[in-house]
This record gives sequence, C-alpha cells and structure tokens, in this order.
Amino acid sequence: MTFKKAFLTLAICSGVIAGSSLVNAQSSSSNDYLLHAYQDCKLIKTVAMDHDVILAYQDLQEASDEMTDLQMPIDAIQEDIDRYSEDIKALTKLAIIEDGQRLVIDKTLLKQQEAVADQLQALIAQHQGDFDAIGHKGKHIGEVAKRFEQGVKDQLQGIDYDQIKVQTPDSDNNWECDADIMIM
Repeated sequence: MTFKKAFLTLAICSGVIAGSSLVNAQSSSSNDYLLHAYQDCKLIKTVAMDHDVILAYQDLQEASDEMTDLQMPIDAIQEDIDRYSEDIKALTKLAIIEDGQRLVIDKTLLKQQEAVADQLQALIAQHQGDFDAIGHKGKHIGEVAKRFEQGVKDQLQGIDYDQIKVQTPDSDNNWECDADIMIM
C-alpha cells in the first residue's frame, strides 16, 4: 500500500472512529448517514451513504469498540512493561562502558539486566493471547476499513475532495475542517 493510500485509510478511519456510536442500519434510512466532501475546507458535496457503506461503517465502529476492550489488559500492564524496559536500558548502559580504547563489561550488571529481561519476557508471555487477539482484531479492522474506504471512494467518484466528514444519526456537530490535513 502506498503512503497516499495508507494515509487515506488512516484519515477515513480516524474520522469514522471519532464519529458516533453504533446504530442499526435497518432502523435508519441512508439519509441519516451522510458523507460530506470538502476541498480546502469548503463543502463540495453531501451524499447519503448507501446500505453497504453504512454496514461497513457500523462494522468499523463495532470492531473499534472491540479493539478498545481487547486493549484493556495490555493497558493494565503497560506501566510494568515501561518500567522493565527502562530498567533494561539503564542496566545495559551501566553494564557496558567504553573507556577510550577499552570496552568494560560488568558481568554482574549484565546478569541483572538479563534477569529483568526475563521478567519482561515472562510478563509478555502471560499476555501473549491478549497480544494475539489485538493483532487479529487489527487485521480485521484493516479489512473492514478497506471495504469502507472503497465504498466511500465509489460514492464520491468524480468529486475532488481533500477531507471527508461522516455524519450519522448520533454524531455531534463539533467537527471542524483542518486545513493542514489532506486526503490524497
């Protein structure tokens, strides 16, 4: 994927995920789900999302919510991961000293560094299932985002725009165009 395509996907997903909560497509008309296309922060076109794009949007919202839930166990151990990482870095710096033409290695400190690294590895291993679930969900989000992105591109085909706002039945009106962000 080129940088431009990756940035487009990221920009669309960011706008979508920052959008609104999940709403059932069968109970809402497509007029409740709109795409607002902007060029240089000027509204160029507003189109109603079609049924497939609404479903992709809702799938993306649901997957995002699931990712937030999956991230919780990792968030809970993040301080420990950071502490172990900092300890490893500090012990490595103390254990290996360059003195002019000499390299001095303190084996005692190096063993301490290895012990801390083993503790970090054990913590990661305890949560490997959580990391795997996040990776799997991230892949799923990427697939859903591509489906949503393609649907948006199809619906806005022939329109020259650099930003998109997704409006849903529950979205607020706090969105502001950012002249520094461009979708290519």
